[in-house]
Amino acid sequence: MILTMLTKNSVSKNASRKEYNLTTEQRDIYRKISQESFWLKKRASLGLLSRVHSVNTPQLEPNNLMPQLKSNNLTTLSLFSGGGGLDLGFDKAGYTHQGAYEIIPICGETLKNNRPNWTIHSGPEKGDVTQIKWIDKIGSIDVIHGGPPCQPFSISRATGRPK
Repeated sequence: MILTMLTKNSVSKNASRKEYNLTTEQRDIYRKISQESFWLKKRASLGLLSRVHSVNTPQLEPNNLMPQLKSNNLTTLSLFSGGGGLDLGFDKAGYTHQGAYEIIPICGETLKNNRPNWTIHSGPEKGDVTQIKWIDKIGSIDVIHGGPPCQPFSISRATGRPK
């Protein structure tokens, strides 16, 4: 991957964002849509808004697509867990979940709410994978899986686009 260097002139621009050539009129239209969307979400979150659109009802049943497999007697540990997609897949495939590490607190809360019996380490102190005592895990974990780097981290660290 080749990254471009930031210059004094490029600092004000997000180097990972695509530039669009919009007219003033187009920008005003997009700005209005964005502002309306913001206020509708705000009103809905406060319970001040009745249903505007029909609710999307999924046509597929996830449990039919991926039924729970019997245990394969293997353990797994999740790093950079996010909302737990990989964790759930391994669980459905018969692995025994030994723990999940996620530095973003709201993601950890999502996992805890959906899987209250799982061991979830989340937040900047408990979910930081650089703080794990790996020597303690030797012999107790069969598979370590994860999804690094997470998108917010990737975008915040980007200094340019790959060429």
